[in-house]
Amino acid sequence: MSNSQNTFYIYTTGIADWCNLNKTFKYWEDELCKHICELIPQRFSRIEIVHSDILDDFNGIMSVTNQKRNEIILNINTRLQLEHTRDSRIVSSIFQTTPLDFLINHQNIMHPHLIIDFAHVLTDDFESDWNVVYLGYVGEVQIIEYNMCTRHIKNFFKVNDDNTVTTYINKLSNNKRFGNFYKDYPSDNIKDIMKKIRIRLGLEYKNKYGNYTLFDSIFNEKNMEIHSKMVNLIMDNIMNTDNVEDTIVDIVIDYLRKS
Repeated sequence: MSNSQNTFYIYTTGIADWCNLNKTFKYWEDELCKHICELIPQRFSRIEIVHSDILDDFNGIMSVTNQKRNEIILNINTRLQLEHTRDSRIVSSIFQTTPLDFLINHQNIMHPHLIIDFAHVLTDDFESDWNVVYLGYVGEVQIIEYNMCTRHIKNFFKVNDDNTVTTYINKLSNNKRFGNFYKDYPSDNIKDIMKKIRIRLGLEYKNKYGNYTLFDSIFNEKNMEIHSKMVNLIMDNIMNTDNVEDTIVDIVIDYLRKS
């Protein structure tokens, strides 16, 4: 492949999280950057990353002073110098306080790419040719009942043999396999599947032991472990098979029964 063909591009929005680098940016540093690179096939020998966050104070609603803005920019640029340590194929990682060029001009992106929309500003583009992924707010460390945390989602996109990209959102938006697609919050479709799994498991437990309350106690005791496994089993089946929603519920329940 030529230099342009063997380069994969990663774009992000909102990584500065209103100048709080202890949440979204730290998660990117600690986990997500490395994980995304692991999902990019080795035939791409170069990875270029562009982070865009306009650091807007929303007319004074957020406390983003010029001094804080400058400090954050310096901090981010310093830390991005270590980006290549997360994958040796990363040849550049830059931060800009202007919108991504293709967002301004609404241009097609002709090269292999993925957009991680931390800022949740591209909800109208989930089904476009842009490979946009919204995973939920990564500031939430804990998984609460029926909720899904970004750091527990692993297999959320796939680079195909022809260098196109399929995301879990592309799969969910196929109404032939799933119910109504939540355009603004695609991850809510995963939550709906998780609700069905929990309800059916609870009913089975009640029929067997006559006590639903005890099931709640057991389920919540291993809440993080179970929900993480559920999310990834659901995601694997969404990405890799043509199973409809009810079939995925059956697969996950069968796994949990045997655990």
